[in-house]
Amino acid sequence: MLRMVLGIIAAAFLFVPGLSFGGAPAVMARQVVPEVCFIRLLTGTQTVYENNIRALDFGIIFSNAPAAVSVTIVSSDPSEGVGDPDTVANVVQGLVTGTLVSMVPVDDDIDDGDQTYTLTLDFTDGSLCDTIDVTGRSLTFITVDDDTAGVTITQSGGSTDVSEAGDTDTYSVVLTSEPVADVTVNLNGGSQLSVVPASLTFTPNNWDTPQDVTVGAVNDAVAEGAHTGTISHTISSSDSVYAGLTVASVTATIADDDSAGVLITPQQITKDENGAAQTYSISLSSAPSGSVSFTLTFDDSQISVNGSASPVTLTFTDAAPQVITVQALDNALLNSSRITLIAHAITTSSAIEYPTTRSLPSVEVGIVELTALPTPLPPPPPPPTPLCETHNFEDGGVVRSSVADADGQAINCRVMFQNGAPTSWLGSPMYGEANLGVPGLVELGVQQAIDIFSPGGLSYFNGGAVFCLRGQGTLIWLAASGVPRHPEIIGSYTVPDFPGFTCATLFEPGTLVLVSRNPLG
Repeated sequence: MLRMVLGIIAAAFLFVPGLSFGGAPAVMARQVVPEVCFIRLLTGTQTVYENNIRALDFGIIFSNAPAAVSVTIVSSDPSEGVGDPDTVANVVQGLVTGTLVSMVPVDDDIDDGDQTYTLTLDFTDGSLCDTIDVTGRSLTFITVDDDTAGVTITQSGGSTDVSEAGDTDTYSVVLTSEPVADVTVNLNGGSQLSVVPASLTFTPNNWDTPQDVTVGAVNDAVAEGAHTGTISHTISSSDSVYAGLTVASVTATIADDDSAGVLITPQQITKDENGAAQTYSISLSSAPSGSVSFTLTFDDSQISVNGSASPVTLTFTDAAPQVITVQALDNALLNSSRITLIAHAITTSSAIEYPTTRSLPSVEVGIVELTALPTPLPPPPPPPTPLCETHNFEDGGVVRSSVADADGQAINCRVMFQNGAPTSWLGSPMYGEANLGVPGLVELGVQQAIDIFSPGGLSYFNGGAVFCLRGQGTLIWLAASGVPRHPEIIGSYTVPDFPGFTCATLFEPGTLVLVSRNPLG
């Protein structure tokens, strides 16, 4: 084409020898060739990339016009590609070496896929060119998209941990590309978790600004131990790309504040044959996560339970106590006062916190034989010593404890002094100063005293266990491993979970005493 242009320019100044008439030579006038503007473009469809924004030379303009020719680049989709303003200028008249023209792809933040469009060279002052070579004035381009629609969730600290006691945690949500319409992310914490807010809205203006979600645990009455909850996310939007997206869920770890226990009260009853019925109650210390069934077995030749023979089944689905009615039967073959037992066992359970392997105490039933000669009924044995953590559920109790799960079923707490007086049984004190291990402690004003022991022989509390006594004063510790035992004053503290109690951390069995006066003054 360049050779063609040069040839046209040369032809414009061509002189032709004239014929001679009368000896004088004749000169022909200069022949003027029409001015022509030419365009040369790249061939085929050109591919450009949003992540590689740079000017791309895609054509050359040749002009043989008598004056400058104004040229523009027209895009069929200016949101994807436009002419480079630095190369859109007047084409100098008579320019035969050519002027490069360029385009620039547009880098947006929208996930709109690869886009096809055309760029066309337009001679806005085309009248300066007698003719315009219009072949190939347009070129097709494809801009390859570099954006992907998505939702990014970032958990603070890399995880989400909450507790039923009120501890919360947060995570943030943000979009990965600009939407063409508002995008609402809806949150659902199910039955275990609370989320604030319940939805997040992202617009084309704030799509890249993270928004925080506060997560809390639902404080139920079920002893579940450490467990988890799941927050699901769904999207609603008129942006078709975002409307169909699946968003990852968030799993939160939940610390429980409930403990599972079985309370049987009282554990000794006495009645006459065919006399008025006696009662006791069974209850769960926390609402079970499933159904729990108890089986009561007993000698049905001596007593009936709830008007029935052995065995009797009770089913619990909540923490409400169930009252058990015991009636002594007139048995002519047994002519003496006696004691019989009602045994309890968990036989079926869909609540993991109430396993069928849990050991339960029996209830002693003392029966007075009315037809026999008066025979004094032997005094029943004192009540069994409960696990330390069982005391936590006693209204007005003087002991509170927190023991690791692995040791909780192996550590018992016997109350020796309660609210300044020895524990009594059947109207008589069961313990005295000698049971505390050393003389003189009573003179310090003993408020509470407990003996901590392990029937299974546990001699070390791994990680330590917290034991608290009701009241304020000085804690004196007598380790069971000391022979003879010797008292020592130990450090104490208070904990929010047990207001009004004085606490200490212990690592072995022994006797813990709370006194009003510090022996050191």
